[in-house]
Amino acid sequence: MKISVSEECNLSSYSISNATFKEWGMIKSESEDHDNTIYFSFSSNDIQDQIYSLNFNDPVTIALDLEIESFGKLELKKLDDKGKLLDGSTFRITGPNGYNQDAIITGGKIVLDKLKKGIYTVKEKNAPKGYLLDTKSYQVEVEANKTASVTISNERPTGTFTLTKTNKNGTTKLKGVKYRIWNDSGYDKQFTTNNEGVIKVTELELGKYNYQEVSTLYGYVLDNKIYSFELKYANQNTSVVYASATRTNNETTGTFTLVKYNSNKSAKVQGVKYRVWNDNGYDKIHTTDSEGTIKISNLKLDKYYYQEIESANGYLIDDKIYSFSLAYANQNVSVVYANAEKTNDEPTGEITIEKIDKDTGNKNRIDNTSHHGDVTINGAIYTLYAKEDVYNVARTIKYFSKDEEVANFKFNEYGVATIEITNKKTPAKLTVDGNTLKGLPIGKYYSKETKAPVRI
Repeated sequence: MKISVSEECNLSSYSISNATFKEWGMIKSESEDHDNTIYFSFSSNDIQDQIYSLNFNDPVTIALDLEIESFGKLELKKLDDKGKLLDGSTFRITGPNGYNQDAIITGGKIVLDKLKKGIYTVKEKNAPKGYLLDTKSYQVEVEANKTASVTISNERPTGTFTLTKTNKNGTTKLKGVKYRIWNDSGYDKQFTTNNEGVIKVTELELGKYNYQEVSTLYGYVLDNKIYSFELKYANQNTSVVYASATRTNNETTGTFTLVKYNSNKSAKVQGVKYRVWNDNGYDKIHTTDSEGTIKISNLKLDKYYYQEIESANGYLIDDKIYSFSLAYANQNVSVVYANAEKTNDEPTGEITIEKIDKDTGNKNRIDNTSHHGDVTINGAIYTLYAKEDVYNVARTIKYFSKDEEVANFKFNEYGVATIEITNKKTPAKLTVDGNTLKGLPIGKYYSKETKAPVRI
């Protein structure tokens, strides 16, 4: 006779009575033939097989009480943070009678069968790559002929990105700078730096992100370059991954250009010194270069003053105080410009021709009463000539050629000259003031009598 227990059996014990054995024909009324022998064989190696020999003539009775060891099942399900089945976890399961096994999840779940009934502890040993280890222990009761179920979810690590915004040299934290942060998976948000010049974005999914400045502060230049950062999975025990960056903004600067010319702008003047200053500590001396230019870059936006303090050789100084302002335009303009052109006049000469009595050494007078000596110079004409070629300092303009006539001085009976500018082609700005010729360019001149006096 073989006794077996079905997997569907939900009994923990079973008894076979004497009557049942008789019904099965295992007990005879007498045992003359000595053939009533029962052999018990057990599937468990822990129990010794047994044989019972019923070889006596008296009536026999037999009854059997069985304890049934029943089994249950345990189903483990692994889900990701969005509720989808997840592969790759390894669990350690411990339970009754020293049960201690590892189970690897494939297809998102696994079923453990032939488990003795009792309380089992389930704990994750290894999480799938990209997920955090669930360090909690889960207890579940396995009942006979039933399937217990445990569903465990894995969380993903998150990322934190910190951006610090300063001025160029890092001395000032910039509040109010706006940034756009986005990725290729639909994340797209804008953030603004706080009082400490910081943007801190938490709970980001791991991956690569881009960020770009979209507006900056007054007085600064927008940095519209696209930067990126990446939040990479570290390990199953690191719940937050960090990325950080520091970005700077350049302040808008100014450039002042001053060009120095001679009076008619026919030449640029080298070597003119200017003082440039403001009310906030800037105070420097600059000198015009070979192009007659002073160019000052990287100036802070402000109002400035400038004054010529030393002119070039051959020119008159212009000591008037001028000003210029460098004002912020917008966040897309990195440099604002101010320009000026100034001129230097060249000194000029003036000439007065006076007739002096040779004998007395006295000058002729305008008194309508007399003239010195017996000789009159009434009607005499003295002509003024250039003794050499006369140019401006830069030699870009020729005023007179050597021996070229400039003007006539015609004297009356009282020795007073009337001046006539005879050279009408010269670019020199000659003027007459009484008996004086003014505006003569610097150079060498001479005069000679070109008409004798008229005797009265």
